[in-house]
Amino acid sequence: MAEEDEKAHLCRNAVRALGKLAPYVPAATTVLVKKFQSSDAGVRCAAAEAFKKPWPGAVVALPALKRLTADTWRSTREAAQTAVGRLKAIQRIRGRQARRIPHE
Repeated sequence: MAEEDEKAHLCRNAVRALGKLAPYVPAATTVLVKKFQSSDAGVRCAAAEAFKKPWPGAVVALPALKRLTADTWRSTREAAQTAVGRLKAIQRIRGRQARRIPHE
């Protein structure tokens, strides 16, 4: 059992580190989204927390984060809810910027 705990701890730490790199490494977003399916609640939570400080490419995770708001673990649900709210705000800002008429 101790070995499993150690592996879970290492995985959570790796996910946290990956979350810090994700704004600079586009492929990291895909890996983080895959971690939403982990059997370890701490790993799922760490992956969701990475999206609480969103970056432009993080918007692709929105559908998966929405599903994660129904997670069995409260901390994971809360992290996902925060991330969803922030990513939706980014989408609204982008939408407004796209609708602006350029000045000549």
